Amino acid sequence: MNGMDDPMNRREVEVKYRLTEASDHERLRHRLAAMGAQPSPVQHEENVLFDSRSGDLRRRLSLLRVRSIDGGSSGTLTFKGPPSSASGVKTREEIEVAIEDAASMQALLEALGFEPGTSYSKQRESWYLDDLEVSLDTASIGYFCEIEGPQSKILALGRRLELSDDQVEAAGYAELFASAKGRPGYGPPSPELVGAVEHASRPGHVQTAAARAVTTV
Repeated sequence: MNGMDDPMNRREVEVKYRLTEASDHERLRHRLAAMGAQPSPVQHEENVLFDSRSGDLRRRLSLLRVRSIDGGSSGTLTFKGPPSSASGVKTREEIEVAIEDAASMQALLEALGFEPGTSYSKQRESWYLDDLEVSLDTASIGYFCEIEGPQSKILALGRRLELSDDQVEAAGYAELFASAKGRPGYGPPSPELVGAVEHASRPGHVQTAAARAVTTV
């Protein structure tokens, strides 16, 4: 994200928390709203990772990703370099550019010798508080909260949201989905799960029993 918003700031600094159930997102929504954070509409993201046939990027702990948004043609092309981690906060080089045609970009990468690998989808609901972005993510592999921004503020906001160090997830989504691929339930979020997330994110929403009943795969 940072590389696209500010070409001179090509560092991604974030922490990911693994949550237990959909009600955790509801709790975080209420706390973020009370802090004055501003929400954005829920987005559906389709992601495809690319690498050379010999796996050069994977060996370098790097990735190249094409992401499309809400089933449309537009999206982003992102490169992420090797990560470093301190106190659960992950920092890595990130270069991200907007693209108008994700399918054509994938075809271009394949023509250049890159091969598609891990693919995954998730629902993302982002909240903005000053210079911090909080993402509430829902996928077939579970529920997550990511906080991105200045390193000095990330963990402080996590504590304000009552997120604990025990909930920190060190692995990235590419790793989590790749490791889950052989397990039952791997794949895009179910229609019921997507509907519950979109409904829960509406302003003034009071969570229903059906939404609370959605469980983690």
